[in-house]
Amino acid sequence: MERYLGAFEHLYWLYNQFYPIDFVTVAKLQGQFSSEQLSTVLRQVQQHHPLLRVRITSL
Repeated sequence: MERYLGAFEHLYWLYNQFYPIDFVTVAKLQGQFSSEQLSTVLRQVQQHHPLLRVRITSL
């Protein structure tokens, strides 16, 4: 879904161009689990950390 950014979102996007806060997390998982279990856990983490739910892309 594409949409125009609101004023605050646009300001945040501009700020991020000079001071990015992008990051990557790498984890080594052991044991057996399904992809559904992994998706559920990742959604729970996103609910507790709002910035993990944000994604702004430029067109």
